[in-house]
Amino acid sequence: NYRSSRQVIDFNNKFFKYLSNNALDSETLKAYYADVEQKNPSSKEGFVHIHFKDEEADQDYLCEQSINCLNDALSRGYEYRDIAILSKSNNTGSIIANYLTDNNIPVISSDSLLLYTSEQVSLIINTLRYLLNPQDKLAQLGIAEYFCHDNISEAAYAIGTRNDFSALLSTINKSLAEQQSTKIDAAALSKIQQLIALPVFTLVKEIIKIYHLTENNAYVIALLDAIYENFNSQFSDLTQFMTWWEERGTKLSISSSKDTNAVTVTTIHKSKGLQYPIVIYPLTRYRNGNGAETAWVKTKETDSTTNLPYLLVNTNRAALSGTVYAQTATEEQEMTIIDNVNVLYVAHTRAVDGLHIITEKKGEGNYAKFLTKFLEDNNIQPDKYSPFDYWLGDKFFKKTKKEEDKEPIQAIKQIYVSDFTLQSKEVTYNHLITTQQEVGIFIHDFLARLTSFPQNDEEIEKTTSVLAPEEKRIICSIIKKINDDESLSPYFAPGVKVLNENTILNTDGQLRRPDRIVFMDDEVMVIDYKTGKEHESYQQQLNEYCHLLEGMGYKNVKSRIIYL
Repeated sequence: NYRSSRQVIDFNNKFFKYLSNNALDSETLKAYYADVEQKNPSSKEGFVHIHFKDEEADQDYLCEQSINCLNDALSRGYEYRDIAILSKSNNTGSIIANYLTDNNIPVISSDSLLLYTSEQVSLIINTLRYLLNPQDKLAQLGIAEYFCHDNISEAAYAIGTRNDFSALLSTINKSLAEQQSTKIDAAALSKIQQLIALPVFTLVKEIIKIYHLTENNAYVIALLDAIYENFNSQFSDLTQFMTWWEERGTKLSISSSKDTNAVTVTTIHKSKGLQYPIVIYPLTRYRNGNGAETAWVKTKETDSTTNLPYLLVNTNRAALSGTVYAQTATEEQEMTIIDNVNVLYVAHTRAVDGLHIITEKKGEGNYAKFLTKFLEDNNIQPDKYSPFDYWLGDKFFKKTKKEEDKEPIQAIKQIYVSDFTLQSKEVTYNHLITTQQEVGIFIHDFLARLTSFPQNDEEIEKTTSVLAPEEKRIICSIIKKINDDESLSPYFAPGVKVLNENTILNTDGQLRRPDRIVFMDDEVMVIDYKTGKEHESYQQQLNEYCHLLEGMGYKNVKSRIIYL
């Protein structure tokens, strides 16, 4: 093992040798791990920390102790991105990830941070269900649950016995006012017909404003991204979107750059072959008994009860006792034990510098029981300040700063929703232009908002019908010039993938917003609209946009300024 510190390697060699001798019942199983020992060529220092549940710990102790271990790593000079929390399942990972997010700790996960697990996303989806059917009691309860965690039974009773959801919203607002929290915009929520008439993307933005969801909502950002990428062609109305959500919503998850300064939360299965400077492994106990309740077996020649070539049998030892298939139960149990040890081995060997193990009370549960006995047999003493903590290696180990350490990309903490809608744009532009500066701003903004570029006179007329005569004349002229320019028209053709005024966060935490990004088969074109005279800074600005896109992995990125 050229990856891990010598303390991590030494601990794993000793522990898994102990485990194979004590947790594996048969000689067959012991043979699997008889020679499993990593060579220890490392001179790197490190540590292993084992924490047992104390007597006063509550049900959230795995999450709470995970944060303690995170803080320990930070105190050693590590950053969030150096730390991984490994979970045995997506569900466990989601619980821990949500807990970290609630405590303002940035998290990255491809398999734990599923959108549907977010309280904010659930609130939005339940509100959409309510708008489609205001009599949907489950949707009403889902909305109430977000605000009434401590009194959900009272809310459920009110919803079940009274057909007055507005009264419940009023009660919730009174409670929010007492807590000095921002109240729900119940008046806006009551305008059901107006809301469901909006495009889905705009509707979700309105819901965000109604509930004031402005913090800790990376989930909501991902939901908006998913809608934005699809709503033009697929989500023409709310019913279509809800059908899409029911089919695909449970599969959507948050993704992020590997360089983002955030804690990785992932399953043990997904961590195979990977390594992390600090690993936190919270596990109370591993699975006992058989892995599968049933198994297909080839019919024994001595079985005279059937002529079928294969049978589906219950793998429970008691169910198969006394039959010719009794050995099947033993084999299934042995395979389950092997799987358990393999999973433990993967989790234990992902750490480079430090491994934190968080488990059950001493001697309780299979995992904690074997850890307790291992520590006792090896005469390893608890920390003198805490009988629940054991340290192997250098307890005061500090991270060595490397020159190649990157500056962290700050995770997005807040989303701001603009008030832009097509309707508001019509009102804004329905006045006469009086100055050249206003002309430039108007043209720039109008073109930058066009997701579908008009191709003929009929489409141009439809697009510009809301404008005043002078504004309409200017815009029509510009659109026709772009369509007639053979070097430009391919980037405004129907069907091309376009992002208009899409915000990009650079490594300094500053926001950049190109007017139009066009994704072609063999290139990416960045277009900016400018008015007035040419200026060198305009091209410098475009060069930065191109550099950012190249940093995201896009190839053959080009740029073009259109002077209006």
